[in-house]
Amino acid sequence: MTTLPRARREDLIIQEALDELLVYDERLLQAHCLNPTAAAIWLGCDGKTSITSLARLVSQKTGVFCEEDMVWAALNELESRDLLDVDPAYPAELISRRSAITKIGVAAALITTIMVPSAVMAASGCQGPQGSQGPQGC
Repeated sequence: MTTLPRARREDLIIQEALDELLVYDERLLQAHCLNPTAAAIWLGCDGKTSITSLARLVSQKTGVFCEEDMVWAALNELESRDLLDVDPAYPAELISRRSAITKIGVAAALITTIMVPSAVMAASGCQGPQGSQGPQGC
């Protein structure tokens, strides 16, 4: 039996912004910006939708043809950012991530992630390891 991907929904704040999706992870204090392709894939990850169907869904929502390789690359990115509850069962013949990125060319731009300081850290005035106070000043 194939495991189908399911998006994580707990401890997340989700906001649509133009054609992108902003996902703030309260647990990891990370903000993710999903481009339209990654957003359509993540929103379609309900644990019931196949990879082929996700590719079709993305093509319909974005108006740009989406191959299964693109879906696998996006799922790999979503998984690495802990945005999936149920990770997909990657097929044994799946090409390497590097090969997929080379083949599709845009996978590296699917998701942008930044670390967000907690409210306490932000209010402390700590400038972090690159700042004049350094890590000992926090």
